[in-house]
Amino acid sequence: MAAAPKSPDDFQLALDRIAAHLQQDAGADAQQAAAMTVVLMLQSTQLPANLAVITERLAALLDSSQPVVQRNAAAALSACLEASDSSVASCLEHTVTQRAVTLLSSGSSLDTPLELNLLVLLGTLAEASEATLQLLLDAGGAEQVLHRASPQHSPQLQEAAVDSLCKLAASGPAAKDVAAAAGAVPKLAALLAASSTSSDAAEISVRALLCLGMLVSDSPERQVELAYAPGAVAAVLHFIRKSDDGDCQQIAAGLFKELATNAAAKDAITAALKEQQAAEAALRFL
Repeated sequence: MAAAPKSPDDFQLALDRIAAHLQQDAGADAQQAAAMTVVLMLQSTQLPANLAVITERLAALLDSSQPVVQRNAAAALSACLEASDSSVASCLEHTVTQRAVTLLSSGSSLDTPLELNLLVLLGTLAEASEATLQLLLDAGGAEQVLHRASPQHSPQLQEAAVDSLCKLAASGPAAKDVAAAAGAVPKLAALLAASSTSSDAAEISVRALLCLGMLVSDSPERQVELAYAPGAVAAVLHFIRKSDDGDCQQIAAGLFKELATNAAAKDAITAALKEQQAAEAALRFL
């Protein structure tokens, strides 16, 4: 194994060598291996580097006909965005956000690992800068992420989608408004209700609770929308009372407090409490 670069100049030189294998004529095997090498190199050192050229070439690889190349390019782009501002500028110049959303919108033709990496990439773009966030929203990225936040998809896709939605919601009021307008509150409520009955969905549950908390905070309208979403209040109560996860309990309690202080949500909360009390009473006779 080659020794790790010890200086910024050595690191930049090593990255430049890898970049040669990301060119269009390098071949799929070399491209996918080089993209994964970029990920590993960026994860293993904090040395600064100019990633503009690598980002440009990775952006072009999103259009590859080989899913494994696209998959690794998406993962490498996320790593580049987290490592250097030069990558953010290059992503803007080479339409990475638009390419990623377009690719994700191709739907059932995508393989699951590629979908997962694209969801991570969109979440990273949402956090990277105001410009990449706005491009994501304008291109319909929130809608594409929300589409995967559904019980009909695999748990891995659900978790990745809700994680990206959390990053979107944390990016500011504009992103929350777009996500809410696209139906994020009832979608996440349905996902939360489904995850409350599964012992293997802890990460989905805590992320859904966290995202809902961000979306309904300081928004009475969204609080009411959540309160009246089928199964939502019952699911929140479940995580307060029965969850073994302290994070879930704490976030669920905060979310319930938001709903309980909204007078317009009172009837929905009262109905859910009565339904739960009736169910618990019935269990005592079984």
